[in-house]
Formats: sequence, structure tokens, C-alpha cells
Amino acid sequence: MSTDMNLDTAKLKRWREERCWSQDHLAATSGLSLRTIQRLERGEGVSRETARALAAAYAVGVEALMVDPETKANELADQRKEAMQSQARKMFLIHLLVFLGAMGPLVVMDIVGTPGESWTIWPALGWATTLFAHGITVLASGLDLDEG
Repeated sequence: MSTDMNLDTAKLKRWREERCWSQDHLAATSGLSLRTIQRLERGEGVSRETARALAAAYAVGVEALMVDPETKANELADQRKEAMQSQARKMFLIHLLVFLGAMGPLVVMDIVGTPGESWTIWPALGWATTLFAHGITVLASGLDLDEG
């Protein structure tokens, strides 16, 4: 059997759906088995012969079926950026919850321990400043400053 080819399975599935073809129809049109079509759409490798049969069914060259390395790299970069932004939002939320959780008891201790003298304003201001800076950083990381 020939070596497996790196086909763009998402593109092939999209093309099939755009044509309103079932997997059965694509199998019949290409001369491949239904199971081969199912394996292909799951992202499993296919042989050169299978790629040629699919290209003939779609009336395109085999190279049109291949994964574009630049597009794939951009997709992976976007996924990584989104994951990092999601992680940054979670960390900010944790920071906010720790701030609220810690300041509550401090305020109670301040009121009970030293009525008339408020000392909790200073740690609250300092911590709120860092929390604000953290929030701004998270918001800025979500902006796409490269496009403009």
C-alpha cells in the first residue's frame, strides 16, 4: 500500500456537505467503500489511490485535497492563543475571588477590632490596584493589535 497522505479532512467533509452528498453518495461516486469515507472523515490516513479517487469525485486535482501547511499553522496558533486567553481569564477570576474572600474577613476584623479607625482601606487599595492591572492585562491580551 502507498504511504498515507495528509488530506484536509475538514475541507473534504465541508465539500461533501456543500454538495448535499451523503457519505454513501460520495463512496459510490468515488468508487470507495463507505467505511473508507468514514475513516477519512475521522482523520485517519488514506493512500494515494484513495486520494486520487476522491479528487476525481470532486473534480479537482489531488493537491487541492491536501492540508495547506500555512492554514494549519494559523489554525493551531489561533487555538493556542484562545487557550491562553481562556487561562488568563480563569486566573483573573481566581485573583478576584481571593481578593473578595480575603478582604471580607479583614473588613470584619477592622470593624470589630478598631471601631472608628479604618486600616483596611490601605491593603484594599493596594490589592485592588494590582487586581485592576491584572484585569487590564487580560483585556489587552484579547485584543488583536496586529490587525488594524
